[in-house]
Amino acid sequence: MMKSSIPAIAVSALLAAVAPISGAFAQDQEDLARQVIEHNRTKEADAANAMVKTLSDDEQKVFFEALRDAGSFLSQKRNQEALDKLHDAEALLPEHPAVLNFKGSAYVNLRDFDRAADYFDKLVASFPTNWQGMFNRIEMDFVRHNWKEALSGFENLLERHAEVLPKPSLRLIDYKIAICHIKLGDTAKGKEIVEKYGFFDDTPIYYYGNAALAYDEGNEASAQEWINNARKIYSPAANAMYADALFEAGWLQML
Repeated sequence: MMKSSIPAIAVSALLAAVAPISGAFAQDQEDLARQVIEHNRTKEADAANAMVKTLSDDEQKVFFEALRDAGSFLSQKRNQEALDKLHDAEALLPEHPAVLNFKGSAYVNLRDFDRAADYFDKLVASFPTNWQGMFNRIEMDFVRHNWKEALSGFENLLERHAEVLPKPSLRLIDYKIAICHIKLGDTAKGKEIVEKYGFFDDTPIYYYGNAALAYDEGNEASAQEWINNARKIYSPAANAMYADALFEAGWLQML
């Protein structure tokens, strides 16, 4: 008997694609989807590692030190210094995912969104299961007020990666989807998304979602009240992340 050349994971994925979702099988299919995603992520990690292995030991040392220093500079918003360090890494492995993501992030900090989008495009094209890279690319549509494209991108991100997205990221994406709907004139849909959550959610989505709705109605006092209440409950980091979306949407004038 001829042995099949199709990997078992691929056969399982094909079966899952045509099988009905019902009862216990739904959980089996969800587990299978996770396996397929993890399989693809592993392949991408292997591809990134294979790039590094083409370098000599000395070159690898230069590469990783450049990435380490660039990451440190980025965290301090020392963007030009980060780009200088990334130049060394890029000279060795220009298509490595860390190089592409760091360079895109540096240009985001410099508010050069077109150049940032170019790097994130390359990252997503080469590493399509890297949801962080996909999120960053969609963000470039969001900050440039390409609301229709951002909405489509965020919805596609949820469709493709919901199984592996951490809860805070799921909430943030839902929040940005709500903002896109509001900006596109579908306030009812935006409100529907916000009202899925409540005062006691682990994230400030309900507060900032209502602030977005208030801003859209021209009620800045109500919006500020929602924001002030969120600041009393949630961490500064969580508040900053949600306030940033209001700023990029043009409602909040300063962070």
